[in-house]
Amino acid sequence: MGAYDEGMEVWGGENVEMSLRVWQCGGELLIIPCSRVGHVFRKVSPYSWPGGVTHILHHNLIRTALVWLDDCGRLWKLPRVNEEKLSFCLNYPQMALRSYEYGNISERIALRKRLKCKGFSWYLQNIFPESNIRPHPIRLGQIRNPVHGVCFDTNNGRRGQAIAAAVCRSRDNTGPLQTFSISSANEITASTGCLGAARLNDKLTIGQCENTSSKYQKFIYDEQTKHIIHEHSHLCVRVDATKHEMPIFLANCSTSNEFVWELPPAFFNRTAVAN
Repeated sequence: MGAYDEGMEVWGGENVEMSLRVWQCGGELLIIPCSRVGHVFRKVSPYSWPGGVTHILHHNLIRTALVWLDDCGRLWKLPRVNEEKLSFCLNYPQMALRSYEYGNISERIALRKRLKCKGFSWYLQNIFPESNIRPHPIRLGQIRNPVHGVCFDTNNGRRGQAIAAAVCRSRDNTGPLQTFSISSANEITASTGCLGAARLNDKLTIGQCENTSSKYQKFIYDEQTKHIIHEHSHLCVRVDATKHEMPIFLANCSTSNEFVWELPPAFFNRTAVAN
């Protein structure tokens, strides 16, 4: 199974790396009933953190992502994708990743190949299906209405709450509230869950991500009309920009500007992720 990643520094992230490695490479982690695990931090660290705690944590987490997270890890190397996109995959907010080096990971990649480890999508589907991270992301970023200058925004919404529109942030600083993932299975995901709706006038609501056959959490994008179409009802996603809260909901499709949406650019095509 291998030992600790010797390229990591001090501590932080090794727990995530080892957990992914154990599951993806044929092992398992068991929860012992009635067990208690504690951790007490010292008031003063007896050792140094070269470059600071943040530097060390980011260094270690980037190594983990690039070796074990597949598509999510590869986001970091794509020139169009900023730090917040990989932060979404790691569910680790506001990581300024571009400014951090991660060292040589060739030995860790060789270990993964030698152990014939499964992919991250297998981990999500079989070990952590309740995760909000969906296998095979195709697009990641803002969903924007270019006419009104507003974007999908969770407004810190939890599961069971509806999203709305808000003035679009800068593309270089979208933040977690306006960062959405679109998967190869046509799911739109916020950091807290998948978007779904059922019928006419239903607001788009954040819910627990269902399995990939869920009919209420599927949306198709029409490149020609720039409509987001709810796969089950064939209704279109609309924003009511005349209302203060700017709700986003399902409505009968129209050529109105309130139905026009621009998605973030695709960084992987469907054929590539299928293979």
